[in-house]
Amino acid sequence: PPPSPLPPSPPPPSPSPPTECALQLAALTARNAYLLTEIERLGGNTSALLPDPSDLSPSPSPSAPITATSPSPPPPSPSPPPSPPSIPSSGIAILAGDSNTVTPLFCLWPGDEAVTSSVAQQASRQMPKTDIAAQCCDSKQPGRGGCRRRAKTDGTPSDSNNDCIAGMHHGSTNTFVAMTYGETVAKCASMDLVLCGQSCSGKGCFYNFHPVFSSVPCDDASVAPALSATKLP
Repeated sequence: PPPSPLPPSPPPPSPSPPTECALQLAALTARNAYLLTEIERLGGNTSALLPDPSDLSPSPSPSAPITATSPSPPPPSPSPPPSPPSIPSSGIAILAGDSNTVTPLFCLWPGDEAVTSSVAQQASRQMPKTDIAAQCCDSKQPGRGGCRRRAKTDGTPSDSNNDCIAGMHHGSTNTFVAMTYGETVAKCASMDLVLCGQSCSGKGCFYNFHPVFSSVPCDDASVAPALSATKLP
């Protein structure tokens, strides 16, 4: 059988009726054209009524003023670390770690800030170990009860040799850290402690075998008789 004929195409859509704005624009255009024609018929100049094409070009927006910006100042340099304390003019007594008195082994004087051992010092007796050990005391707890050779970071006493203030050197274990006078003062201060006015004998870490730092002044009358052979001119 012959193919079925295609259905007829739909009629094109009717044009949309002009809007009110379009009608008003068309009326104004026609009126302007009529007025221009009348002016020309009467011999008038219509060029003055037409806008200058240059006026129709968009005027450039004013450029923003260029403000010179000064470079940001560099950040301030970090403050240098405070200088370690110097040995006082009265000197400090280095005591025997196993002593129960303030009889000094030898003294340190201003200029001895780098000394960390009894080597080359005029010691009253030789200790098994030459390195000077750090020990600290609680200023609020007088006497031996305030002694710390083992201390936690907050300054409270410890029973562990892992908390030895200057480490430990005994047998095959050697975690000892040699310290100067200034480093010892700073270490004690970091735990809210101070240098001791005595030797904390028997308080652990095998410091009985070492010389130990103290706060005892070497020109103290109570220790002066023992210093005649140790105080250098």
